Amino acid sequence: MNAGASPHLIIDGFLGAEAAGRLLDQIIAAEASFTPSEVRKTAGAGTVPQVRSSMRLPGRVGVDLSGFLEALSAREEELISAIGVKPFPVWHRECSVVAHHDGDFYDRHIDTRTRSETSERSLRMVSCVYYLNREPAGYSGGDLVIDGIAGLPGTAIHPRHDRLAVFPSFLPHSVSRVSCPSGRFADSRFNVNCWLRRELTG
Repeated sequence: MNAGASPHLIIDGFLGAEAAGRLLDQIIAAEASFTPSEVRKTAGAGTVPQVRSSMRLPGRVGVDLSGFLEALSAREEELISAIGVKPFPVWHRECSVVAHHDGDFYDRHIDTRTRSETSERSLRMVSCVYYLNREPAGYSGGDLVIDGIAGLPGTAIHPRHDRLAVFPSFLPHSVSRVSCPSGRFADSRFNVNCWLRRELTG
């Protein structure tokens, strides 16, 4: 774990070259199924382009995340402990496949809600972001910027192919603007988001 201002963990080579390459190929092949990303609002969810600009793959069409989820599940206790989150049974693993293209970004936000703010059966506790891109990368920017705690400076994590970044879901964070000069979808900054959720009881 980085013991500085923002509790987080970075694992490079998380899946390995072969598995990461297969997953990237599937994501690129699913280009036609991507739709504009939404944000949560008081009455459900919707697109808010001044807050979030990216594309999301609904229902993971054509993309097999089983290998990624198996690798993540095998290390969950380690990941949770490394970022200082109190251990909890993982009730659900919520995933989303996202593409950031030229000009895309995501303003400062958090990934979870308090118990009083939600009627859901569980809360996001740990955010895992797995990066994929062609090499050499056809884009620049797209850093994950996590706020610091106790008034300390934050942390910027650069996206890199086959890199996993893990941090507590309650920490405010953002995605800096992406530049992708080629205009090709295949040159985008891709990521698989996975939130480890804790069941709400009582």
